Amino acid sequence: KSPAFSCFNHEWQVEMYPGGHDEALDGNTSIYLRHLSEGPVSIDFEFVLNEAGIKRFFRVKRDTLSHKFDRESSSLWGHADFIKHSFLSNPGNLNHGTLSIELRMKLVENKALLNFIPENPFSKNMLGLFLDEQSADVRFELSSDDNSLKVQYHAHCLILKACAPALARLCEGSDKSSPIVIPDVEPRVFLQLLLYIYGGDISPDWKNDAKKFIDAADKFGLVNLKLTAEAWYVAYYDFTVVNVADELLYADSMNCPLLREEAINFISKNVKEVMKSESFENVLMAKPASKDIMLAVASSGQGSDAGVIEDDSVATVNNLRVALYEKGLEIHGSRESLTSRLELKK
Repeated sequence: KSPAFSCFNHEWQVEMYPGGHDEALDGNTSIYLRHLSEGPVSIDFEFVLNEAGIKRFFRVKRDTLSHKFDRESSSLWGHADFIKHSFLSNPGNLNHGTLSIELRMKLVENKALLNFIPENPFSKNMLGLFLDEQSADVRFELSSDDNSLKVQYHAHCLILKACAPALARLCEGSDKSSPIVIPDVEPRVFLQLLLYIYGGDISPDWKNDAKKFIDAADKFGLVNLKLTAEAWYVAYYDFTVVNVADELLYADSMNCPLLREEAINFISKNVKEVMKSESFENVLMAKPASKDIMLAVASSGQGSDAGVIEDDSVATVNNLRVALYEKGLEIHGSRESLTSRLELKK
């Protein structure tokens, strides 16, 4: 529990449960805001796991919560499933052993909001259609790695067309009586992907499966899911002189600038060791053009892709994405395209 603090002339306290609280799913950490004062107050609030708390390029933000704190309602309100406990227990994800969480609060002054106002039911109704066999008009069939298990998932072409056009195109001209076979994607990954399309909250094993979600989201054009998986992949991944060259190639092939940026930063700090590694030699044989990248890193401490990014004022990929997102612009693409997009909007 945090020390009590004052805001809007009310006393508050933040409570965090590393092992989860009440309805939390196994393995998740819970976080809540507790109202300690007597009088009623309505606020909007959100918890943000900030860049400074883990890595400068990583940021977790949960939905803004609205709640009226009074005698008739719970004095404790927040997220039962805020973040995976395994992520928080990894020392590499902390800043000198410290986790920094930002709490943002806004007073709700509209008196109408002090009374109960139901939420728009669209999201709930949409989730009600998830895997609904009776109303579905398309089936997808997936197999396990050893083909010992086949599963089918039902979906709706109209929803896919609006939320996942690349996946919807697979349905065009297909025989409605036969399932559409999806190769090279694990059933459990595709199931989470479908849930995401229908607006559901997904909770994959990001530590082990983030790369699988990058591949699947890229394959079906789910940009936001791809960027989410990329952020988790970078947050968990441990670069070494042995693997960094391969990860750089993967980042280039999948258009993952966040991963590319971190790989470049690692190489910049370990140039001699990386260039001596066997994996680096193999990469040069497979893609000679990558040598230019390595040489640029070795000879320069500055530049858009060369030097280590230490100054927060530098336009990192994460900062560019945040700026574009807040302006309602496209957030996918290389750092160069992100920068160009933002400059055109100025």
